[in-house]
Amino acid sequence: MALLTTLENDIQRKPTSVRFFERISKEKVDIAEINPTFKDQHIIQIQGWRVAFLSPGSIYKEKLMKIADKTFVAMDYCLKLDSGEEADSSQEGQPLTFITGTGQIIPGLDNALTGMSTGDSATITVEAEDAYGPVQEELMQTVPRSQFPPDQDVQPGMAFQAQGPQGPFMIIVKAVEDDNVTVDLNHPMAGQRLHFDVKIVEVRDPSQEELDALANMGGGGGCGCGCGEPEEAAKDGGCGSGSGGCACS
Repeated sequence: MALLTTLENDIQRKPTSVRFFERISKEKVDIAEINPTFKDQHIIQIQGWRVAFLSPGSIYKEKLMKIADKTFVAMDYCLKLDSGEEADSSQEGQPLTFITGTGQIIPGLDNALTGMSTGDSATITVEAEDAYGPVQEELMQTVPRSQFPPDQDVQPGMAFQAQGPQGPFMIIVKAVEDDNVTVDLNHPMAGQRLHFDVKIVEVRDPSQEELDALANMGGGGGCGCGCGEPEEAAKDGGCGSGSGGCACS
């Protein structure tokens, strides 16, 4: 065990000594095949390698895959605004999953993840133009009050889910005057700089089933996707649910 401690301390003090482990390691093995007795205590990650110390003189290594285009990623995240307010986060044990380069997450975040591997953490700031874009004044629309449920007391600040040609999206009520309602079809985070604290849980090639499912969805979905086409929804009568009216989110 003393040798194990020495080796572990040595690789932490001298990152370049990973070359030594490459020379003496056995054939690459899947990390799941390693004796679970040692899994938590004797595995470290360094310079793109996951190194497992099984016993003195018995060391396995596994090359960690890096995030690139069309890579499956599972990621824990916390999203904050400039004010420090937490706007969104993944649930414990339920990381966000997506395939990079497919429009499932905002482009600024997608690009910033390139080169990261399982176990990596980072704080990433995404400017508005690489997130949900600037606020567009033309997306402030006036629609008939009849587009909303008749029993709903529509008030400024309320959020509704509208249905567009490419799926649902969120609208915010800005004003109510007689028989008309002014709504904001911009994404709620349009114009905002976003700050992500992320930890990569898994990186791998996507399965064929996952690629097929993505193709059937037509892309989209996930954290930071742009969903729906609000301009088209406004032209078609706007904030209708599947039955033609607004549905509270």
